[in-house]
Amino acid sequence: MAITHVLKPSFHKSFKAFSVILCFALLATFLSISFLTSSSLPRSLISLSTKSVNKTENLGLTERNATFLEADFKKSNQTENATAESKPAKRVQMCVHPKLSENDPVMMKFVKMPMMPTCTKEEWLVVHNGTVQFSSEALKKYKSFTCNYYPLKRESEKNSVFLEPIKNISSGFKMVTDFFKGECLSREGVNNTALYSGVHYSEDRARRYEKADPLKQGFEGLSIAILGFDSMSRMSWYRRLKKTRKYFYNDMEGIELKGHNIVGDGTTAVVLPMLTGKLEWELPECRKGSKRRPQTNCDEGHTSSRLWLSYFKDIFLMYPKQRKFLFHFITDFSHDDNNGILKMDDDIEKLIKFLHQNNYLNNTLLILMGDHGARYPNAVRSSWQGQMEERLPYFGLSFPPWFEAKYPQAIKNLRINTERLTTPFDIYETFKDFLYFKGTGEGDLFHRGISLFKEIPPERTCQHAGIAAHWCTCLDWKNVSVNDPGVQRAVRTVVDTLNKYTAAYRKDCALLSVLSVDMASTMQPKQEVLNFKSESYETWKVDLSGKVTNGLRLYQLMLTTQPGGGKFEVTISHNLIEDVMSVSEKEISRINKYGNDPACILQKNKQIRAYCYCKSNIKR
Repeated sequence: MAITHVLKPSFHKSFKAFSVILCFALLATFLSISFLTSSSLPRSLISLSTKSVNKTENLGLTERNATFLEADFKKSNQTENATAESKPAKRVQMCVHPKLSENDPVMMKFVKMPMMPTCTKEEWLVVHNGTVQFSSEALKKYKSFTCNYYPLKRESEKNSVFLEPIKNISSGFKMVTDFFKGECLSREGVNNTALYSGVHYSEDRARRYEKADPLKQGFEGLSIAILGFDSMSRMSWYRRLKKTRKYFYNDMEGIELKGHNIVGDGTTAVVLPMLTGKLEWELPECRKGSKRRPQTNCDEGHTSSRLWLSYFKDIFLMYPKQRKFLFHFITDFSHDDNNGILKMDDDIEKLIKFLHQNNYLNNTLLILMGDHGARYPNAVRSSWQGQMEERLPYFGLSFPPWFEAKYPQAIKNLRINTERLTTPFDIYETFKDFLYFKGTGEGDLFHRGISLFKEIPPERTCQHAGIAAHWCTCLDWKNVSVNDPGVQRAVRTVVDTLNKYTAAYRKDCALLSVLSVDMASTMQPKQEVLNFKSESYETWKVDLSGKVTNGLRLYQLMLTTQPGGGKFEVTISHNLIEDVMSVSEKEISRINKYGNDPACILQKNKQIRAYCYCKSNIKR
């Protein structure tokens, strides 16, 4: 195991401490690994991968969380038995997630552009490609000056010290540490002191790489680079990182997991399963570490966020060909208030664009992620959408173009899985494939973690994935009478919507009405999610005394229209707060053949052929 850097966003400022994680890093050396040879991914990806002796162990049903899952398993097993007996031709996706809105009016009230920081302090030194350069601005202003380089050494988790200075360095001096203090003095007697960061080139590290296998153009040689942002849900990412997402999704063909569900409370409950395949209470006890220091917007002459991103970039510049596992995580700009991330959008976009356009990612999987959704201000969590968003963080993956050409089925499965229920346990299993790729196929429903390169079975539920009910965003469903007032209103909404699609062609297309409602069911968030208030880090007991008002109910209908006998499956959203029902066209499926029903409009508008029954077909 070769570890040469523990990533830190700033050497004089500690970001939010992952206390348990930091302790495990000392024991198992698996967290925040930045440089790896081709055989040195985190040891935990191998050693902590246990083969369960029974289904209960494999699902992670420890004594603490079994109480939340036992009742759900009984329900799940009944469903599975019924499915096995009937053997339906079509496999049904068991986990249906709520359709959240990026522009939800309640959540949009909290989106506010913060003041952009202005960093005015002069810096006489510039870090570039592992060297220290004299800035052109300082040379113009002061003509001549001398500088001393003070290396910074981290002695422990809490303490760092400056070593003896390297005096009178010249422009182009090669860095000997990643972090240092520069003290300069001009002929006029003007002093300048600042703190700097970058990635220095290590001869010792280079020698270790010479002994390692060369980077290969294949799956087994792909690097992993992760940029993580605290408290960023998928919807908040869409609202606040628009430029970043546009480039990542469109230009880099990023693949986003739409059903990515957390498995516990806070950052630790995300990072540990992702890097070890274990929940916190399944690992040895470990004590808390350092406290987080206050945030500032500027580190000397630059914004601290820009320095943090620059450090990530420098790793690629200094070691472009070496295999890497980078986990780079920042807390300060989104933890207490998601709006702080708005200040980073331009810089994140510039970073990924630079790495992409200059081919630094041709041997790297780039992951952009949040650990969970916003938890502050409290008003965010007091809404039903806020409760859902907290449990559905952003997770996006971008592979180099050659990867899909070489592993088409793996990427095909990944794209299928974007609509399935996924968890950090699945990310762990995916990382293991970077060591020993076990192929594609379909994942085992009774394994808590499934590699994203395997197809996740559509029957997967939160119980299969080891998610307690109060964290599960899969909607609860039940069959209801077709005479239910809500169902009748939903039916009218569907018919009105179908007729709206064909309204411009009323001379050709008949006005539809309902012949029969063949099936009706409702879905809404689990009551445990709405009632969740907090979870104790000491006892793991869950407080379900919260009283968040449910704001969503979905209706699923199967109905037949007349004239023509068209059969449709439709999902209708009922906004309970505003009491509005709506149907999206992508939620309408025609499930029987329409044949010649829409022949009269095929040359005019093919898009409505599933909804149009030509008047000319009506027998007079």
